[in-house]
Formats: sequence, C-alpha cells, structure tokens
Amino acid sequence: MLASATSGVRKLNNEGVVLAQRGDFKTAIEKLAIACNEAPFNPRIMMNAAWVILKYIDQAGMDDTLIATARSHLAAAGRQAMRGFQACDCNSRMSKPATAYNAPTRNEIRQYQLLRGTDS
Repeated sequence: MLASATSGVRKLNNEGVVLAQRGDFKTAIEKLAIACNEAPFNPRIMMNAAWVILKYIDQAGMDDTLIATARSHLAAAGRQAMRGFQACDCNSRMSKPATAYNAPTRNEIRQYQLLRGTDS
C-alpha cells in the first residue's frame, strides 16, 4: 500500500515538472499542490512546487496568495532538507559537482532571495 501511495506522489510530481517544462504552469501548480499535500515531508516536491509557482508568477504577474504558498513550501523544504542533511555523510554530497544536483540558475537564486527577502 505504501509503495502505491509513493508511486502516486512521484507520478504527480513528475507530471507537474513536465507540465512546467512545457509552460503549463497553472496545471503544474495544481498537480504539485496535490503532491505536496500527500507528501508534506518531501523537500524535493516542496522545492519543485515553489519553483513552478515562481515560474508562473514570472509569466502571469504577482499573486500574493501564490507567494505565500511558495514561502510555505520553501520553509517546509528547508526544515526537511536540514534534517536529511544532518543525517547524511556530508563528504559524499560534496564530492559531486553542483550540476549533478540540478543546482538552481542565478535567476532562480535571485527569485528565491527576493521571495525570502534576503537579497543583498
């Protein structure tokens, strides 16, 4: 039962990412919102949802409700990622180049900083 639930969430996440890559951000947000509700402790899904929301806002214009949702996803992802990071071997993470982990672009980092209010 757990395997089917996990595969369902993975499918929603993957569909959301593919839809976003095709430019259908609104539908991608809907898919990823469901995935976030079903897997609230998965930082990858939370980050994907925040990324898609930022891409949608970049295309459609500012939306305070979506900004609040993206902030919530980022906060949840940060909490979960720190738990996972503390439990792993840090040397193994650092042995691969950042591109192996789909590192964000400068523009995505800038959007994240603006969203968090930490730009300098």
